Amino acid sequence: MDTTIRDDFADFINENDLFNSDVRLYDTQGGTLVFEGRGTYDKKPNLIENESGQFVYQGHKSILALTMSELTFMPSYFSIKGYYVEITDNVELKAYLVENSKYNSTVNAVYCELKES
Repeated sequence: MDTTIRDDFADFINENDLFNSDVRLYDTQGGTLVFEGRGTYDKKPNLIENESGQFVYQGHKSILALTMSELTFMPSYFSIKGYYVEITDNVELKAYLVENSKYNSTVNAVYCELKES
């Protein structure tokens, strides 16, 4: 079952242009290019906790998903926190620092939370 989910997700990443963007990943800002390819880029509402302990949405959070099979510079997952990424979507070129990265074994992908640089 897991391999079916992984294959389906890889097909979605490679073939679906709705959220697909061109991605260039560098080890640091102005550093060495370690990956050039496609990724799924999107923004989602940012959930924060206020002083009274309630959760509210404020602003947006930028998210990037990269499939592990495309990330040939790392044979197994390790954090890419602090890496620099340039994303070209259907509107413009955006530049971010990777603030956090998590691996999801079900779809064999890395999800990155991004911070504008």
